[in-house]
Amino acid sequence: MDKKILILDIETGKELKTIAGLPEFVWMTAYSPDGKKIAAAGNDKTVRIWDVETGKELKTFKGHTYEVLSAAYSPDGKTIASGDGGTIQIWDAEIGAILQTLKGHTTYFMPAAYSPDGKTIAAGGWRNTVHIWDAETGAILQTFKGDTTTFFMLAAYSPDGKTIASGDGSAILIWDAASGALLKTLKGHTSSVRWFGYSPDGKTLVSVSHDDTVLFWDISDL
Repeated sequence: MDKKILILDIETGKELKTIAGLPEFVWMTAYSPDGKKIAAAGNDKTVRIWDVETGKELKTFKGHTYEVLSAAYSPDGKTIASGDGGTIQIWDAEIGAILQTLKGHTTYFMPAAYSPDGKTIAAGGWRNTVHIWDAETGAILQTFKGDTTTFFMLAAYSPDGKTIASGDGSAILIWDAASGALLKTLKGHTSSVRWFGYSPDGKTLVSVSHDDTVLFWDISDL
């Protein structure tokens, strides 16, 4: 491990900046909404905040008891949600104070995702469920359950916040965010889905799988 974050030009792939001094392993990085900071989830049980322009480490958030697997900024940039082996911590992004601890999964959390309005947080776990929490109170609002034969689920909100996509083995499930009703099941991959995301207009979903394929799905009928 070279303990670095590389910032690349999205069009050319050229390396623009290198941020050094990270833990041995970083599971995930996330930009702040204004693009000026990067949060890094590390295997040293910390979330570190870096200045994109200078490459300087600004803050280190400590409070997790296991290695941190994910980090995500709220849409307004005021809080950060980070997940470890059993909890999601909600941090004040400026001072690093823990504002809320989200519980519900009994095994590792997959990446946490804020709703577009920042009021709720979705995260999947290794028990084939996605929980939806109230970001302010920490209460579980919804639980979506997938195929119990698979190991984990990812979760992502649509741009308008009306649907949530979750990975369930080789399939992707689309849920009504308000009611929890299953709206659509997308099948086409032959191995576990590693990542997916909505297009900005919410009409297309792109997914990446361990079967070495990238699929684009038309979900404009939702």
